[in-house]
Amino acid sequence: MLWTILRRCALHAMNSNIRKPAMGATSVSSSISGDMSVGDILRKAKKELILKRICLAMFLLVLIALVVYFAVAGYFEAIADFFIALVG
Repeated sequence: MLWTILRRCALHAMNSNIRKPAMGATSVSSSISGDMSVGDILRKAKKELILKRICLAMFLLVLIALVVYFAVAGYFEAIADFFIALVG
């Protein structure tokens, strides 16, 4: 009895269609055309991700270099004095 009910439920679940939402198919970026294969899309997304990481790393290096420059040039003392004067 229980086996029959489970088998019917399993067969019913296997035959049911899964609905996809209307916005289910999204693209990685707007520059991807609809006729590209999945592999091409993934390669393009990986390339864009690598470029983004390289640009972020370069920005962080420039930011760190500026902080070191300001520390060596003595600008931090002037900035600290300015903020202490504002507080006090």
